Amino acid sequence: EHYQAVVSSLNAGIKHLTLRDERYRVTGKPIDVVTTQKSEYYPLAVEIDGIDAGAGAWRIEESTPRAVRLALDADGLSVVRKLEAGRGYQLWVTTQLRNRGAEARKLRLHVSTHHYVARASEERGVSFLPVGSSPLISKALCKHAGELERENRDSLGEGKRLADGFAGQEHAGPIEFAGVENVYFFSALAPESGEVDACRIAASPRGQDASGASLGTLFSARLSHPAIDLAPGA
Repeated sequence: EHYQAVVSSLNAGIKHLTLRDERYRVTGKPIDVVTTQKSEYYPLAVEIDGIDAGAGAWRIEESTPRAVRLALDADGLSVVRKLEAGRGYQLWVTTQLRNRGAEARKLRLHVSTHHYVARASEERGVSFLPVGSSPLISKALCKHAGELERENRDSLGEGKRLADGFAGQEHAGPIEFAGVENVYFFSALAPESGEVDACRIAASPRGQDASGASLGTLFSARLSHPAIDLAPGA
C-alpha cells in the first residue's frame, strides 16, 4: 500500500523499494529509497559469518502481495528468509537457519542497510536549512545502552579501520536501533526484542575524480546477533 519492494534472488536483499505516495515523486516518477546498485550492498541482504550465502541459488518458496519467502541450501545449511510488509513503511524480516551437516556449526547473523550519496549532492545547499546545508547530507546512527551515536562521513572516516574500505564505530548492546539518514528519509533497523548484541556504523569513500577527490560516500549500518553453535539437525 505504501511502497513496492523488489527482492533480489542473489542474496534476498532489497533491490528496489519505491514509495507510492504522490508526495514522493520526482519528475513524475516514484522515489526509490534504495541508492546502491551492487548486490552486496542491497539493504537487508543475508549476511552470515560461517557460510558463503552466495554459494547457491535462492529460490522463491512463497510469494503474496504482502510477503515473500526465499530459501537457500548451501554449504550444508538451509537458510529461509521471509520479508513481509508491516504497518506503514515497516518491513518485517525473519531468517531461519538449519544445520543439515553432521557437525555443529558456529554462525553469526548480521542485518545491514546501506546508502550511497554523491559528494556533489551533499555539498549542494538549500536556503531554508542551516547555513545553506544540503538536505542530502547523510549520517549513520546507532542507539546503544541508551546512548545515541549520529555520525557524518568525516567523523566515521576518523574511526576504526574495518573491512572492505570502511571506517567507523562498533558498539556493544543492548541495541535499540541502527540506520542511515538524511533530511528526507531514515532507513532504520530495529530488533523485535533484545536479540541483537552489537551495532556497526561506517562509511567508505567511493570513486575518484581527476584530482583524486572522492565522488561519493557509501554509508552502512549493521546489527549483529550473538554467535551461535548450531547443532546437527537443529
